[in-house]
Amino acid sequence: MLAEPITDRDVSGPRGRRQALFLELLAEIAGDLEAYVRSLVPNRADGEDVLQDVCVTLWRKFEEFDFGTSFRKWAFSVAFHCCRGYWRDRKRRRGVALSDEALSKLGQLYEASQELAEVENRLLEACLGRLAAGDRGLVREVYFDGLSAGEAAATRGSSANAIYIRLSRIRAKLARCLDRRLT
Repeated sequence: MLAEPITDRDVSGPRGRRQALFLELLAEIAGDLEAYVRSLVPNRADGEDVLQDVCVTLWRKFEEFDFGTSFRKWAFSVAFHCCRGYWRDRKRRRGVALSDEALSKLGQLYEASQELAEVENRLLEACLGRLAAGDRGLVREVYFDGLSAGEAAATRGSSANAIYIRLSRIRAKLARCLDRRLT
């Protein structure tokens, strides 16, 4: 998203500190912001263009941002308006567009799906915490550290097939735990 890295010289003055703060805030939400824009602009190339417009607009209007509020909400609001502009322009050029109401509903669906994912992640973390230490370690190695079942088996003096069976049982335990917590 950003072409050049920040240097010490860039952040030495008030403008530089403002820029560094902006980049820090933007970096915290960049992935979510990109996913949000992509949910409203399905064409990949157009979505990248809109995301670029969003970032430029955020920087241009950063002085208007109220630091007592959520940067994420403010940025998503700016992104929504940029996406709405994309669809209005598309309607002028091609005669086809999403209505403001449809675009708003898509945005709401995205936000609801993110909230649900956050809840599910918290519940999964709680369920992972209830596993035996060895099972937690195996899950971490395979799913977070990226070890293959064969590599995990080699470190444990086991067969890959035994690791697959153990992971299957662990996934079943986690699924039952999540089901109980969700209901």
